[in-house]
Amino acid sequence: PKLRTPYVFQYNLSWQQQLTSALTSELSYVGSSSHKLTGLVDINPFILGTPNRLLNTQKGLTGDTGFSFLDTFQNIGKANYNSLQASLQGRQATIPYFGDTYFTLAYTYAHNIDNSSGFRQSHSNQVPYYNHDQFKASADTDIRHRIVFSGGWDLPFDRMWSGGPRRLTKGWSLYPIVSFNTGY
Repeated sequence: PKLRTPYVFQYNLSWQQQLTSALTSELSYVGSSSHKLTGLVDINPFILGTPNRLLNTQKGLTGDTGFSFLDTFQNIGKANYNSLQASLQGRQATIPYFGDTYFTLAYTYAHNIDNSSGFRQSHSNQVPYYNHDQFKASADTDIRHRIVFSGGWDLPFDRMWSGGPRRLTKGWSLYPIVSFNTGY
């Protein structure tokens, strides 16, 4: 009942330039700032400098009769994403005996920082009770470098074999997508 709705601010700035009649470049800054994300906090932490847990100091609790850890949801998560994105886009070009081609080549350099990643998916999903920003670091989903090439090639079978049946030679295309990125 005490959880609040998380919110995210997203922002971007782009610059686009036409290099030739069939080639366009784009350079963008993209970012976001996330607040009040839900995360797990142990509300029964060890008291600093002692072997006792916070809730186990109540009267009547001794030795092994105390509580273990008690994870609860709280709005303690924060995340920050910033990236520089560059792309080169080639519009449709007709090459004799080869067909129509088009492509997009894109590169992203990014950094994603948070203090709690995922929900029970990794070791970094729990936030320390005494210092919520103690484990603030690169997020589990941080991918620094990503390169993607995608394109299309409309095969010219209908022009190469004009005497062939239209239903078999027209409309053939290839759409390759190749991507590379660094690890998490």
